[in-house]
Amino acid sequence: MVADPVGPQSNDLKKVVDTIVAPKEAFASIQATPAFAIPFLVLVFLVIIGFFLQRPAQLHTSVAVMQHMAATNPFFHSMDDQQKQQALHNAAHPPLWQAAIGLIMLVIGSLFAIFLNALFLLATNAVGSGKGNFQTFWSGSTLIAVPTLGLSSVVLGIITLLRGADAFSTMGDLTGALPNLGMLAPFASGLFGNTLGSISIFSLWGLALNLLLLRSAGVSKVLAWVVPIAITLGGALIMGAMAHLYGG
Repeated sequence: MVADPVGPQSNDLKKVVDTIVAPKEAFASIQATPAFAIPFLVLVFLVIIGFFLQRPAQLHTSVAVMQHMAATNPFFHSMDDQQKQQALHNAAHPPLWQAAIGLIMLVIGSLFAIFLNALFLLATNAVGSGKGNFQTFWSGSTLIAVPTLGLSSVVLGIITLLRGADAFSTMGDLTGALPNLGMLAPFASGLFGNTLGSISIFSLWGLALNLLLLRSAGVSKVLAWVVPIAITLGGALIMGAMAHLYGG
């Protein structure tokens, strides 16, 4: 018996590439052979790169948010000037362990997002009498996260470097730096503006990939459209609310 020269790791890497260039093929392949470990490692690698690329802009935003809170939050009114300056200094120069925790939380957050997406799709599959199972949607959600969370993080990092850290003063500035629907409505502000700004081209890419994944599992067209749209809008609303809350 001749061994297959293409090992399982190579096949899993092909699934990652296919998710970007040929998603129908990728989602068809995971029906028989789901993949998680390799796609997740690729995602983590991209998230780490994006984290460090975005770091200068994130620190500048942290200082600006802290300044806003010092002026508006009653908690800071009880602090003297020295304590306020120390808080601003800590925001601009956090210790290494805080950066490590932030990176770990990003990875955990990515895993949680994958899990939630898989659950939503699994529930949709059950309602729509699809043929998928949890492994299918867990694998598919991990593959989808590579472009929507991983590549988007890298692209956002490149954008922040090109524009310079001084261009970012709020969470809304960061979440809206990627090409997004908010650019079609520059008059929008507040929660609505931040929500639109959170629907980036990568969010829409994720919507399309979720749709294709559901269709590959035999879910009806209506559900395959409605649920990904709801997931995208729900995520954007949460991101928009956070950006609005922190001075966006």
